[in-house]
Amino acid sequence: MSKSIEKEVEELLTQGVKKPDIYRKLGTGDDKAKVLFYVNNMTTPAMKNKYQYLNFFIVLLLTFVTAKKLIAILVALGITGLMMTLLNLIVPAVNIFVAREVLRFRRIGYQFLVVISILSLIQPENHVPQEMTIFVMLAAVAAFLYFKIYPNDAILQKEAD
Repeated sequence: MSKSIEKEVEELLTQGVKKPDIYRKLGTGDDKAKVLFYVNNMTTPAMKNKYQYLNFFIVLLLTFVTAKKLIAILVALGITGLMMTLLNLIVPAVNIFVAREVLRFRRIGYQFLVVISILSLIQPENHVPQEMTIFVMLAAVAAFLYFKIYPNDAILQKEAD
């Protein structure tokens, strides 16, 4: 079985091959859309090294928020019903997915993190100044990393067929 497109793109980026060259090399036939997606959503090792500490910082903040939410769910387990407990697990599940994508330096992780951090400010339980500060920091640092790691001029556009 051949390597997945994601693995191939990642290997070529690690080798220092430029994104347009990767797209030209791998984007043949039916795989053009997949290759374009992976090329636009992955970054180079140089960018990973440059921003690894900020990236680690937002993952730590996201882990703290997720752990706090899970503890609150466990405490309320006897008070709320099983269905409410399962519904409350949606937020931690999304946070874990986003943390995974951010740890892998994927563009979509930063996009989701900005959106969910801002949306979390709507919840009344997050109107405490400490909570608001955490979510504003998450949104700000994620947006900063998104625009630094994935500038608009580095995003490949689909070629006209």
